[in-house]
Amino acid sequence: MADLQGQVHVNLVGFIDSVNGRIRTTFDAVPDAPVKKFMLEMQGGKKGLIVNSRNLCRSKPQAIVTFKGQNGRAYGSRPVIGTSCKKGKQRKR
Repeated sequence: MADLQGQVHVNLVGFIDSVNGRIRTTFDAVPDAPVKKFMLEMQGGKKGLIVNSRNLCRSKPQAIVTFKGQNGRAYGSRPVIGTSCKKGKQRKR
């Protein structure tokens, strides 16, 4: 569940599944209200819900994000995912 605490208070319910070996989260009932920023933080390590299949500190991992509006238009983005890696340990390509 995501709690959007802005001008309009909204609790979003997300559905998580797997497609082509990747995790997908969808939100079906998103209100027609502007959202400036959405940030999802997940606990990692032994208490985390998922395990990475590779070392995320060796590169800048990106998510695949698709937004579909009520008017039928779509927007895609590939934002860099934030990690808890130490800055000195990341390798440059």
